[in-house]
Amino acid sequence: MMQTILRQPVDAMALARQGFLRKDLLNAAQVSSLLQLYAQYFPGGTDKFFSSTFIADVTLKEDISRQLCDILLPAASPYFENYKVLGAQFLVKNPGNGGKMPYHQDWTIVDEHRSRSITVWIGLDDINDKNGAIKAVPGSHEFSRDLRGPGNYDALADLQGLLGEYAHTLSMRGRSFYF
Repeated sequence: MMQTILRQPVDAMALARQGFLRKDLLNAAQVSSLLQLYAQYFPGGTDKFFSSTFIADVTLKEDISRQLCDILLPAASPYFENYKVLGAQFLVKNPGNGGKMPYHQDWTIVDEHRSRSITVWIGLDDINDKNGAIKAVPGSHEFSRDLRGPGNYDALADLQGLLGEYAHTLSMRGRSFYF
């Protein structure tokens, strides 16, 4: 069994079984700081799927990541231990076709035969099925440990309709997170 980075064994078991877990994370002041930071860098917002990793300026991306980590890492410390942060970014997923993504497993970040990576999705707004919530299929984190990324075989490409039947909408209040 792989070593977990979660402090609570019950959380580690739930994550291993289901592939996602919801927890409250941020207080109102932290959410406000993150919203101000987003408005500082992206005053016009976006109506499309957007990640601050799309920015070509590497120095700017690193600055955004550092500022996000300055706010987020102290808040995450009650939940995680023995981990390495690979970065942080703003990700905007709006309702409708502009934010729609196919069911997928995130790109491979580590050798998943030896380690596990976790993506933490933090909602800064209340999110539900009407305004851009993400969906997840319980157990789908175990579908493939093959190399995933642009140009690689997508094990889920032919299963989109079927996966939708099993997907759970991950609604959340602003300040909670899934991983």
